[in-house]
Amino acid sequence: LGGALKGLGSAIFNSDIKVNYQYKPVVQINSGGKPMGPAEAKAALLVAIAGLERGLRADNEQRLKVENLARILEARNPTRSPLQSPLMNGRWALQYTTNKNVAGKGRLFPAGPIYQTVDIFNLQTLNEEEWSPLPFLKWKSASTAKLEAKSNSRVEVKQTGFRVGNFKLPVPPTTPARKALEWENAASGQGTSAWLDTTYLDGDMRISRNHQSDLYIFTRDDPNDDPNEQ
Repeated sequence: LGGALKGLGSAIFNSDIKVNYQYKPVVQINSGGKPMGPAEAKAALLVAIAGLERGLRADNEQRLKVENLARILEARNPTRSPLQSPLMNGRWALQYTTNKNVAGKGRLFPAGPIYQTVDIFNLQTLNEEEWSPLPFLKWKSASTAKLEAKSNSRVEVKQTGFRVGNFKLPVPPTTPARKALEWENAASGQGTSAWLDTTYLDGDMRISRNHQSDLYIFTRDDPNDDPNEQ
């Protein structure tokens, strides 16, 4: 474990990007006439996203409220170097996102939770969903990705494989236009076009944003966790 962390730290601190991707609240939300603290903001955020079906049912007012509460937490992130923290490791359940394609808009709606398992020591992720368009028909889909650390909070994401039920699918080939864009971004210091930034992390909540400004809110849901340690 120590060797893995040391190697990861070297990759992070030798990168060109040194600073966390920061967000500051644009709207002050008050509680009893006083600024809302992290614990209150976290509780309010969980209440705000409840019943929104991972964001699919959110209207503009609800999306703004979730955004502001997320920014309050991001400005008070207790884990300044998420990629060096063991808190990142494990399985997380997606509770809310502004990315409608991920949440399920325009396609079959996931029958159960959407999970993301993070392995920071091997720098890879596993995303899993379950589908049930009919009561007698169910299958699971999964995708894997390799991560490349670009700062102490940001990773570039490269898909490595897909699976639908028992069928494995190859990663779609990179088109010449996409490859040219990646070369241009790399030359300019922007990195590849797909990245994910962890902007808030504690023992049971993770907030991330990607290159398309999408917001993702996860709660920890790892069957390997010891309940006595919660």
